[in-house]
Amino acid sequence: MRTKIPGLHRVNSLNILRRDGYWITNEGDDIKATKPFGKKRYPRFHLKISGENEKGPTHLDLHIDWERPKHSQYWGKCSTEDDDAIRSEMERLKGLLSNF
Repeated sequence: MRTKIPGLHRVNSLNILRRDGYWITNEGDDIKATKPFGKKRYPRFHLKISGENEKGPTHLDLHIDWERPKHSQYWGKCSTEDDDAIRSEMERLKGLLSNF
């Protein structure tokens, strides 16, 4: 699921995600983060934040990784992009990130 948030600040986003339990896996041009549902690594939310301009990231892309893929070409078969859990998590993240 993909959505857009205007005026999102990069440093504030990273701090908010860390406090919310997300593990930041990449802090390059695109921010990638994961948040497991429980104590194990999978299933987990997989979030990507990317931007179009110098003001900071503006696009949120969220899906669920259900299990670790056996091979790199099978990532799509292990994830879900349209689910009620994803919709509710996306709305929650938009509320958290748009307040700052």
